[in-house]
Amino acid sequence: MFVYYTFFEAIFKRSPAKWLSISKVVNRSGNKPAFWQILVRSLTRLTIIDCFFIPFLDKPLHDYLSKTEVVEA
Repeated sequence: MFVYYTFFEAIFKRSPAKWLSISKVVNRSGNKPAFWQILVRSLTRLTIIDCFFIPFLDKPLHDYLSKTEVVEA
């Protein structure tokens, strides 16, 4: 899972599911995220607590920590 997300999001800014939903990962200024942001995003996604932060942060923990967001392409 880590390799899957890191590979697709680092190169294409999106995973195959994001292609289908016509969305992509961007940094807070709307540009392509840096590689370290993709690594943080992918590593945090592996933790079980990631989904529990949505009610408190209004976004998943992996987006909050990596300073990224998913937007419509």
